Amino acid sequence: MDLRDKALIALLIIGLADSVYLASVYAGAAPLYCSVSNIINCQKVESSSYSVVLGIPLAYGGIAWFTIAITLFLFRKNGMVRKLASIWYVLGIGAAAYSLLSMYNVGAICEYCLVSDAIFVAIGVLELGRRG
Repeated sequence: MDLRDKALIALLIIGLADSVYLASVYAGAAPLYCSVSNIINCQKVESSSYSVVLGIPLAYGGIAWFTIAITLFLFRKNGMVRKLASIWYVLGIGAAAYSLLSMYNVGAICEYCLVSDAIFVAIGVLELGRRG
């Protein structure tokens, strides 16, 4: 296992933990710990219409994305899985773009959402760069 694989595993675990926390907040099972200022306001972002797509909270989608990404990583030796993973990582970058545009439209930033967004992009760069 090389350094890139170790970095990827760390990012996947942190991303999954971040998504589980946000899902717990959404479900009312955990309090939201977030700085609040003119710009940073997780509650405003989390309660906006952008935080749910097709009836599914983005945090739940994050759990699904990271769980599938972990599974793809575990089976990455298979050529077909590598191709599927490439598509999956591009979808993650798309999710980050949606999240960032949502925060822009809401006029507030969610610190936890930014963590997930940065991880989506970092994983995409790490993995798609490996294939390029």
